[in-house]
Amino acid sequence: MDQLPTAIHITPFPLKHEILVHVAVESMIQFFVFVVVGLRLFARSCMGAGLGLDDYMIIIALLLSCVVYALMVTLQVAGTGYEQVETMANIPTILLLTFITVPTYLGCLLFSKLSMLCFYLRIFETQAPRRLVFGTMILCLCWFVSHFLANVFICKPVPAQWKMELVLSGEGTCGNQIPIFQSMIISNMLTDLIIMILPMKIIWGLQMRFMEKIGLMTSFLLLGAVIVVSSVRVHYVSTVNMREDLTKTMGTSLLLTTLEPNFAILCVSIPMLRPLYRSYRARFGSSGATKLSDEATHTIGGSGAYRSGRSKQNSRKMGRDDITLATFNADDNYTKFDTNVEAGSNPSLSAESDRKLAAHNASGDGIKVHTQWEISRHSK
Repeated sequence: MDQLPTAIHITPFPLKHEILVHVAVESMIQFFVFVVVGLRLFARSCMGAGLGLDDYMIIIALLLSCVVYALMVTLQVAGTGYEQVETMANIPTILLLTFITVPTYLGCLLFSKLSMLCFYLRIFETQAPRRLVFGTMILCLCWFVSHFLANVFICKPVPAQWKMELVLSGEGTCGNQIPIFQSMIISNMLTDLIIMILPMKIIWGLQMRFMEKIGLMTSFLLLGAVIVVSSVRVHYVSTVNMREDLTKTMGTSLLLTTLEPNFAILCVSIPMLRPLYRSYRARFGSSGATKLSDEATHTIGGSGAYRSGRSKQNSRKMGRDDITLATFNADDNYTKFDTNVEAGSNPSLSAESDRKLAAHNASGDGIKVHTQWEISRHSK
């Protein structure tokens, strides 16, 4: 540890127009991520059943994404877009910051994945899918550890990654980092693909209308946006010249390094905002002729908090992990229709309103579909 610099010294460079645009985009996305995660936590803690393990995982991912953002902006100020001969004084610090970025970036993606997988554990109660979720968790942990170690020990000794004089004097050797970065991104895409596919078989087996299945599947396929960003990043990281012109060639790669983990956080968190949307519609989005039932309607992110104040008799208390597929208000302003998918068993459901999974899940565990109608009229 005595070989680490006692202070990080950077001579700042004026941001070129392209890099200035990158910083602006990164800043807007980072702010948006803060807002979305904040709304998610509010929805879960104040309008739902409280924070779960998946929420704490996403908080850790958010904090790590802030570190990644700060590192990327620092690298951009250090001379991104300039010829390396102009930024030579900053190169040791740039290499050190790159070394620090990799585990932070890996950790952010890891906790985003674990957040989604922890959510799966809450809604999948049968053993077979839970085993698959646990197996995927182990796979993600192996992905993190393997690429973390590969990045740390690519050079011998380790400080040769940012101390160029060790390599130039022959006291240290370094391998090619680009294949490690490529492996990291491609394997990240594969784990995201597995996480997206995990619930598909269960959803497809639900006894529900085709379009309802498609709507539910779509909510789990948002991680596809991260795969798109990752696929673009594979190309741009391959164009970075680590040895001869690092600062000139790393601009777009830095932008995508910031966007990729933030998109992961957004894709995991946006579906959890459904309670806020339902509450907004209940208060402002419909006329006084349409009233909500007196139950707290639960959605993918938790439960709704709006109640009409009527008697609780004949109300249905939904599970904490229900996923709302559709909400329909008829043109007459009197009729309200909800379709929900819920986790676990609920003995209070009537036979008419509960369409369960196929025969293999008839024990009452797993996911159920519940359809609820309500008709109300103006009081004059």
